[in-house]
Amino acid sequence: MPRIVFKGKTYYSVFEMPPLIRQAYEKEQKKARSTETNSHAAPDAMKHLPSDESLYQPSPPIIDPIPSTIEPDQGIGMRGLALGVIVALVLSGIAFLLSRLLF
Repeated sequence: MPRIVFKGKTYYSVFEMPPLIRQAYEKEQKKARSTETNSHAAPDAMKHLPSDESLYQPSPPIIDPIPSTIEPDQGIGMRGLALGVIVALVLSGIAFLLSRLLF
């Protein structure tokens, strides 16, 4: 269980402190938190200088991007596939009829 040592006395909870001691403790904690957040700020002598974020700009590309001259392959597509299936069925039908008539 965490202990709080404040002004030489040990407390096991903030609620165990008397009201005036608790107010003084909370005031000191608030002050400590505000100095923690301000500790990351730039010193007064450097506040006029620009920050790294304002200086950063992406560099331009070394060479100009050229659009691709290669066109994507369209392939046979759905129309070609359907036409191929129909041609195969017709040729199979003709072969079937010829085999029945000749044999």
